[in-house]
Amino acid sequence: MGFYVPWVINGAKHSARLFRREHQLNVGDGSGIARPADLKVQALNVPGTGFRVAAGGATAQSRDSSAASRESYAVVNDAQIVVSDVPGTGSSGARRDLVILEITDPEMESNTYPAPSTSEGWQDGGNFCRVTVIPDVDSMVPAAQRPVKSLDQITTGPYANVTGVTLAAIKWPASTGTITNAMIEDLRKLQAPRSERVLRAVNLDALQRLSNVNPPPAGGQTFPNEFTGDAGMIPIPAWATHARIVMTWGSVRFVAAASGLMWVQVGANVDPDVFRTQVGSFDSGAVSRDTWVVADTCKIPAGMRGTDKWFFPRAMLSAAIPTDANRPYVNSTSSIVLDVEFFEATI
Repeated sequence: MGFYVPWVINGAKHSARLFRREHQLNVGDGSGIARPADLKVQALNVPGTGFRVAAGGATAQSRDSSAASRESYAVVNDAQIVVSDVPGTGSSGARRDLVILEITDPEMESNTYPAPSTSEGWQDGGNFCRVTVIPDVDSMVPAAQRPVKSLDQITTGPYANVTGVTLAAIKWPASTGTITNAMIEDLRKLQAPRSERVLRAVNLDALQRLSNVNPPPAGGQTFPNEFTGDAGMIPIPAWATHARIVMTWGSVRFVAAASGLMWVQVGANVDPDVFRTQVGSFDSGAVSRDTWVVADTCKIPAGMRGTDKWFFPRAMLSAAIPTDANRPYVNSTSSIVLDVEFFEATI
């Protein structure tokens, strides 16, 4: 054919293929959902032979042909979909089914989909996409590629060129006819997840020692206290579902044997959504300069998204050290780094 009519020429006729190519240029390669909660597959409210798919949007990269791989479909579903009458298993064994959002474009070359017979049918999105259950999907790939977790793994057979978005797998035990949430494996991926990194690097001035008080694990001491001010206050993006948190205490001075715990607390003690990272530990039996590191990936409570919260570096001694001079401290030769990456993931 040569050149398609460029995007955009006034008065010209523009092809659907051009729109699909422009969509992929805008959102990037790959298939996936638009937002973290979109198109989630769950069991029926009263578990039965079907399941429900939440409303939401997605992008499906075409698998119709090698040329079409540069094209992507944009899908919007504004209502919950219920899929019923999914066949269960007999006593002969277990089975794995794949649940996908399938694109049924009549223009495709590698698959045959019927075109609507009326002008109204061309305006009905249900004629061009559907929720499809691929039964016994593991039997379609070599043993080394099992379990199947993506439609892209299927490269032979009737689903080899099917275009769609992978949503979930149903893991059927033998002799089962009812789908429960425990059987549903969420395989959704965000097609273009957002992320934002915040890096706070603080060089200290005043000497600060760990407190001699040994509070319960929910307490601890903000160490160093610079993070009770601007250094520790971070805006959490409204879209962020998770955070990768890395806290580094550089050059902590030990002048005697001491051991204890350290972590990062997000939110003040009175915050109803307060949470903390995994707790690390330190233990030194001699005079030294040590580096402490705590790293964790945490889910952000919904109530914290879109708000400003303190990220407190916390520490505490495992046992009291009565002599002030013997307790670990930081000073002007110490540096503290808080590295937080907020990101989107499925929920």
